[in-house]
Amino acid sequence: MLPAQIGDTIALLRLERTTTAKHPDPDQPQPATADPRSQVGDARSLAATAGLVAVGWPLGGVLGTQLTLSGAAALGGHLPWLPSLLAAVAFAVRPIVRWWVAKRTAGDDLAVLHGAEHQAINCVRQGLALTDDNIAASPVESPNCDSALKVTEQIIFVPIAAVLEVWLPGWLLGRQLLAGLGLYLLARPLAFELNARQAAGRLSGRRHGLLGLLGRPGLRRQTKTTTRPGGPEHREVAARALAPLLPPEQQALVDTFPSPVEVITVPATTKETIS
Repeated sequence: MLPAQIGDTIALLRLERTTTAKHPDPDQPQPATADPRSQVGDARSLAATAGLVAVGWPLGGVLGTQLTLSGAAALGGHLPWLPSLLAAVAFAVRPIVRWWVAKRTAGDDLAVLHGAEHQAINCVRQGLALTDDNIAASPVESPNCDSALKVTEQIIFVPIAAVLEVWLPGWLLGRQLLAGLGLYLLARPLAFELNARQAAGRLSGRRHGLLGLLGRPGLRRQTKTTTRPGGPEHREVAARALAPLLPPEQQALVDTFPSPVEVITVPATTKETIS
């Protein structure tokens, strides 16, 4: 699901830029009619972007794994255990660099929106109404968020990769590539399954044991880098975004928020519009 989510996010960002570029100022005169074919083209372009990212993300993960393992085997093959150390350092540092870059480029506003999103979801999980006070009192961390699960994945993946590097330098290149592909196809799903189990256990209140320990570093990293508590306006955005996904009886419990957030409804393109 992660590649599809990333592809959808990129597509939405492109849609936002396109909409802003087409309508820079509501006070300026706009053309009387718009070309409906451009709307169809935009939709196809956005769908193609999301699809390419969804397909390219796992392929990029396989390629990165192959290059890291083969590079470590080539650089450290003359010393015992040096390839393992190189591979472990490379796999451990790579997500840290990505998190640092994301933190530098996203800014504080995205972090507080992310935190408000988690607070609203946790509020619903506790069976509470989506009010400003309830959301503010809910925890910012979420065990199901990818920013936390990625840490668990690395804790599982890195030692397996380091152990594999003990044998790789003495193998032929073709066998090394097959081993790297097998590592990615086996270790990643294993990490994903353990992630799901530890997240489900934490949500049900079972926070102890090995899976509970695996989840703690990710939650700590999440609250330190990608999420922070927001203000009333961020909590309102999170509540209004989540409310349409709730059952009708829970939608009725959504409170009226005091912050000045303007809701803009964009009409959907109909067949009559493009025909």
